[in-house]
Amino acid sequence: MKLRFFYDTPPWYRFMLAIFIIFSLWIITFFVSIFVSIPIFHLSVNEISGLLFRGIIPDNISLLKFLQAFQSIGSFLLPAVLMAWLFSGN
Repeated sequence: MKLRFFYDTPPWYRFMLAIFIIFSLWIITFFVSIFVSIPIFHLSVNEISGLLFRGIIPDNISLLKFLQAFQSIGSFLLPAVLMAWLFSGN
């Protein structure tokens, strides 16, 4: 049996739900990436916030690359997969 959650909903409703999904997953992946980077880079929360707001310096390039990769997955890949699953009949 196929799951058809939002298959028959109006287009405006799907658009608003898509905006909500994109924004929600962006926020969630931002915080998850911060908490995942703490043990990987051996930093505290205060050090991470300081590194993010100081700008690009050689000490934090690897952290910024990690956060950018995580955010790209959460901003582009996860919403597309979730919306395809919710909106299509397949």
